[in-house]
Amino acid sequence: MQFLKDIQEELAGKTVLLRTDLNAESAEDSFKIEKSIGTLRFLLERGAKVVVMSHRGRPTEDQVSPRRPENIPEEFSLRFVLPFLEEHLKVVPKFLPDFDFGAHKQSVAAVPAGSLFVLENVRLHSGENSGDLEYAKQMASLGDIYVNDAFGSWHPGASVTELPKLLPAYAGLLMEAELEHLNHVMDGAPTPRIVILGGGKAADKFSVIKNLYDRTDAFLIGGILANTFLKARGMDVGSSVIDEEIVEQVNSFSSDAKIILPIDFIKDAEGKILDIGPESRKLFSEHVAVSKTVIWNGPLGYFEDPAFRAGSERIAKVIADTSNCAVVGGGETTQLILEMGMSNAFTWLSTGGGAMLAFLAGKRLAGLEALGYYE
Repeated sequence: MQFLKDIQEELAGKTVLLRTDLNAESAEDSFKIEKSIGTLRFLLERGAKVVVMSHRGRPTEDQVSPRRPENIPEEFSLRFVLPFLEEHLKVVPKFLPDFDFGAHKQSVAAVPAGSLFVLENVRLHSGENSGDLEYAKQMASLGDIYVNDAFGSWHPGASVTELPKLLPAYAGLLMEAELEHLNHVMDGAPTPRIVILGGGKAADKFSVIKNLYDRTDAFLIGGILANTFLKARGMDVGSSVIDEEIVEQVNSFSSDAKIILPIDFIKDAEGKILDIGPESRKLFSEHVAVSKTVIWNGPLGYFEDPAFRAGSERIAKVIADTSNCAVVGGGETTQLILEMGMSNAFTWLSTGGGAMLAFLAGKRLAGLEALGYYE
């Protein structure tokens, strides 16, 4: 894998196609968009022209086009990010509203070094999700260098897996930082190491347990995965959400000493488990307090409702007070930390939710594979 920082002296006058992650409801509330500014500033300050590429949302088949998307719903367009980029980079970005790459190539060629373009949502082109090589070649015609800074955009797509075949390809500053922190927290950080898993995506989080089992001292489990473990142990979880497909798989781990499950619960009026109880908060806090490294993905309760937020907040405070190294990922978990104003107390907040889980589970991420990470 090649890294952007290693070619910083070669960027002046070059056009860089930057695959980043602008997938957010609004720029003002987007942690991911703020994290993308560093690589953008790095490129512009070194005299590169930059064409930003990203997806936003999941357009349906009838909303995509092979050339010029029309009547684009606001929630899919990347126009929303233009004022934010201008404010933070002090450069007026030029918007490329369609996929007329011939015209765009002329526009890019006509502007001076340090110019910034934003291409419309790549998923509005029918060739993105299909990984169409011809579509990728049209995109590649705009630039000299490809940089992937979108760790969270790990699924195959033309802008993720095909463009690196067509241009010199590099990992951006944010991508590099993500990999450094995740690798360190998995293998290089001090022990004892604990992993906290909550929220949804129970099957993905169970895969993390299997992959990190020998490297982890304890797994503190909440959310749907905890409900599923409790079901496997024979507990009546009522109407609480579980993952039926993995009940048999988790059963082989359900009595394992490394698996720490809640011992009391906060439920709603229907008896559904929506947070860990006070005794569980105490139990989990004791494990966190003696740890030196924490990996956390997924809140321990339905934190959007203040009535079911106490478990996650308690654990966040204990981690901030005691852990030497703490890496957090997942949109809900990072949102919680940001709302609490505690981001500086954590070693790293990852921009990847599903990508972080896949990486921790030892899966091969398509975007990393395209950059040569596994070679």
